[in-house]
Amino acid sequence: MFLFFNLIDPAWTISKCQFPGSTADDHNVLIIADPQLIDNHTYPSYNSFVLQLSKFTVDNYIYRNYRQLLYHLKPDTIVFVGDLLDNARSSSESYYAHELERFDYIFREPLKQDKFKHVPVYFNVPGNHDIGFGDDVSKHAVDRFTENFGAHDTTVPDGSNEIQVKKVVNTKVTVHSHDLIFLDTISLSNTVSEDIWGPPKEFMDSLAKETKINPRIMFNHVPFYRDVDKSTCGPLREGGGRFPLVKGYRFQSVIDHDLSAEVLSKIQPSIEFAGDDHNYCEAFIPYNVDKFLDKTPELKQAVKDASSSTVTNSATTVSSESGKLFKRDDNKSVISVNVKSISMAMGIRFPAVELLTLHDAPVVPSSKTSLSSHNNYDSPTTFEYDICFLTLPYQDIIFYSFYAFFNFLYLVYFCSGNRVHGNGPRYISLASENVYMDSGNGQRIGSRKLMGLMGFIQSIAIKKLLELCAVECVLVLALYNFVFTIHAA
Repeated sequence: MFLFFNLIDPAWTISKCQFPGSTADDHNVLIIADPQLIDNHTYPSYNSFVLQLSKFTVDNYIYRNYRQLLYHLKPDTIVFVGDLLDNARSSSESYYAHELERFDYIFREPLKQDKFKHVPVYFNVPGNHDIGFGDDVSKHAVDRFTENFGAHDTTVPDGSNEIQVKKVVNTKVTVHSHDLIFLDTISLSNTVSEDIWGPPKEFMDSLAKETKINPRIMFNHVPFYRDVDKSTCGPLREGGGRFPLVKGYRFQSVIDHDLSAEVLSKIQPSIEFAGDDHNYCEAFIPYNVDKFLDKTPELKQAVKDASSSTVTNSATTVSSESGKLFKRDDNKSVISVNVKSISMAMGIRFPAVELLTLHDAPVVPSSKTSLSSHNNYDSPTTFEYDICFLTLPYQDIIFYSFYAFFNFLYLVYFCSGNRVHGNGPRYISLASENVYMDSGNGQRIGSRKLMGLMGFIQSIAIKKLLELCAVECVLVLALYNFVFTIHAA
């Protein structure tokens, strides 16, 4: 049973997933959202035993599915979109280090195998559980996240021949003729400290000045604002319904309207992948490029300088020698995908990950669930995406519970006085009256009148039953711990 639920079931379930439309020439990206490893503060009402059992169960669920995702799908790139830990934003240094160890055991240790060492992994999208949200974000939390999860950025300062390598959160990575944009919109939502909102804003403004050559794919944690009356989430959202527009203590379900419009206008992504909601949602979000690009004189001049034609109020495009730069109309839109959580503890019934295929030329989409099959957004269809469901949570616990219950009943019967040993075991009805005889010489060795259930219970050898139960528990826990659970390398 352990073998089935920890190896066979995850392998069989994930074997049904594949990167949509992928060929040997394409680049495959595995996108993971909200592992949000539960810790000692996640469930304050739980006692210590139940809390440790919950952590153990959830960690192993994520671990066994993640391992099969690597082995079966063999992604070329892996991207996490935030909420890596549950209470990283406010934990002490020692507690943070302990939780980071758990995270490394689950997600980084498997990547040390030779077959996965070449796979780039990006953990550098912070979630609200990692650093807080908006004005609640602290520089200490951002710096700590950057140190432990930031992407490596290589620069050569002006007037220097030395290469400098530092860790960053906001960055652009060009992969297979696509620009992967990582932007910390949570810190960008801060309004009180330039030390916090400054770096993401500087990065965003630099992208606005660049000539957009490749399709841009954006990764952030909290998704863009949308009109929930017009943007539905599609059939894959658990429970159906509209996307929630809510905010609370250190969280907000979407980025503010004006900030969303500014980010979209300056970066102009073809698609965004976000997390935070734990549930699935895909929608088109319209935006207007002119609103913010022409608001800043420097950006307007940059557009003019890059253009081979004069910008006019009636222009629909601004072209350059390198091709299309901006599409200047009110009909631009971005595909927004909320990736489901990989964890079984995030309030959803079917955890999942997202699979993204990057093509080097436009193709006809093969995925039936992908909005990239529609034609009302500005980028050619050079990518496809689809969902990959993981194993059903709690099914192993249910089977283990039934097995333990019936196994206990068997041990009870095994330890009862209804068994006579001689030439072989002989079982007697619970309701019968009988005398146990030694089958060898016929000597009477004892008698007991069984009176239904009470007589049966009185016949149980309690000490023997407890000993057998204890031995079985030790063997089962040893097998599960040393064969099927997470260990440091």
